[in-house]
Amino acid sequence: MSSFNTHARNVLNKDLAIKNRWSHFRSCMNKVSNLANLNRIKIVELIKQDTSIDCDRSGSEEELIIAWKYLTEYREKLIASK
Repeated sequence: MSSFNTHARNVLNKDLAIKNRWSHFRSCMNKVSNLANLNRIKIVELIKQDTSIDCDRSGSEEELIIAWKYLTEYREKLIASK
């Protein structure tokens, strides 16, 4: 099973197609949901509520980066609180 960091590199790899990058982003969401002990749907809802980005569909590069920043900040807060 791939790690968060492996998927993270692919999220940020501009040589990959945007759909592939979104797929890696969703894998990162799964890792964060496991870390938070939350259902993945809850992470999707949090991101949508705070950024208006629906992570269950592939969007633009700009949306990906905004969602990525949100997810990584959320993950860092989880790690810091443990």
